[in-house]
Formats: sequence, structure tokens, C-alpha cells
Amino acid sequence: MARKILILDDEEGIRDFLGTFFRDKGYTVYAAEEGSVALAIIEKESPHLMLLDLKMPSMGGMDVFRQAKRLKRDIQVIIITAMDDRRMRRYARRLGVIEYILKPFSLSYLNDLIEAKVCFPA
Repeated sequence: MARKILILDDEEGIRDFLGTFFRDKGYTVYAAEEGSVALAIIEKESPHLMLLDLKMPSMGGMDVFRQAKRLKRDIQVIIITAMDDRRMRRYARRLGVIEYILKPFSLSYLNDLIEAKVCFPA
């Protein structure tokens, strides 16, 4: 079964960069530039993991997170953001976010984190 990742970031360069990296590793990759598009993808494609930016133009990342969990309870989420906010980091972890990563980040770190902590179906 394909391992499915959804990348939600309003920066096209980040979406393209991460998308290429994970496609080359054999993942099925979906990308969205805003929350409503991401939620539609979750409903239709049922990705296993969402890489989520917090600062979005129309719908905030945590709003997307909560709605995504309503649509697909077992979706796993890693936040990738430029917002270095300890309170938000703790809040996100309490809600079940796997990790809160600050931009810029290392692709090898992200890949190792996914390999170690994300459960994909067999």
C-alpha cells in the first residue's frame, strides 16, 4: 500500500521541494496551498501524514489540524513552521502533533523523524 503524505504550505517552493523529495522516496504526495484544499484532499485521498504550516492566508494551521482530525481521526501531523512559539508547541503536542519543526529544517532530520515515528499501513 502506498504511503501518502499531504503537504500544506502557502509557499509553492516549500511544497515543490518537499514534494519532489518524498516522491523520490516512493511516497504518494499531495500538496495544498490553503486549508480548504487540504481538507478536500483529506476527505478524498485519506493521506496518512500531513506536513502542516501554521501561518496560512485564509485558515490557520491549527484550525486545519482540528478539522482534519474530524475528517480522518488517524491522520498523523508534523508541523513545519517559522513560528517559534513555546505555548503553541506545547498546545500542538497536547493535541497529538508528532513534532513541531522550525523552518529552516534539515530534510534528513525530517526523513529520519518520519521513518521513526510515523505509522504507515503495511
